[in-house]
Amino acid sequence: DARVRIAQRTSLPPEFPVKLKILRPDGQVFKELVGNTFDRGVCEFPVEIPEYAQTGKYHAQVLVGEETIGAVSFLVEEFMPDRIKVTTETNKKEYAPGEKLRATVKGVNLFGPPAAGRRTEARLRLEPVEFTSSLFRSYTFGDQNRKFSARTDELGEQKLDEQGMARFEYTFPRDLAPAGMIRAVIQSTVIEDGGRAVSDYEAVDLHAYERYIGLKALSERYGQVSQAYQVKYVVVDKKGAPVEEASELTVEVYRIIWNSIYRRDTDGRYRYVSEEERVKVFTD
Repeated sequence: DARVRIAQRTSLPPEFPVKLKILRPDGQVFKELVGNTFDRGVCEFPVEIPEYAQTGKYHAQVLVGEETIGAVSFLVEEFMPDRIKVTTETNKKEYAPGEKLRATVKGVNLFGPPAAGRRTEARLRLEPVEFTSSLFRSYTFGDQNRKFSARTDELGEQKLDEQGMARFEYTFPRDLAPAGMIRAVIQSTVIEDGGRAVSDYEAVDLHAYERYIGLKALSERYGQVSQAYQVKYVVVDKKGAPVEEASELTVEVYRIIWNSIYRRDTDGRYRYVSEEERVKVFTD
């Protein structure tokens, strides 16, 4: 459906006729439809695409009188099923910083032999994810003050061998410090003749830490002055199981103060900015 919406800041304009004009990829008129906004400021145009329609990019224009007030483009394409099946396998499902990931990409023609000689490429994306434990679902794990932004690394380009396989390697950095854990997603793409691409995805876990600390508040959400606030903690391994002999832990409590500062921004305008200030009030 094609929908046209007309709006003003305070009220809708009176009803008026609107024309939708659609051009084919060769520039010829495909359809012209006329509608009315009535009292809603909206009109809809159902557009049917016949099976014999020309494939390619179509251009739609919305006109009021002879003036174009809006335009959009859309594609009409034939559905083509994949002719190659792509799979990705890794040597492990969990990794630590500094370890090497080995990924094997396999391409097979759905109606024939292995897709030998096809160009294939791979990339790996590191994404921060929350660490959880099935044994301690009510606990919150991770240090939210540690920030890690998602990043993508290219693994290179190869050609599938006679067995329709290609191998890629990646060494995880040692200096990663996320709030919790990291998920690594490998995208493998095999290029068919003519440039069409078929991709597969495989995800593995990267643990930057050997152990995770979880906290759970036992008191009410808000603390009261001169009253104890109880918090329970647990230390678990990468599998989420409790660690019996945990190292000595340090507990710190901070008071968070929000300061409003009247500051000039990069555009030269002055505005209030809230900044967080942390004051340590307890350590043990």
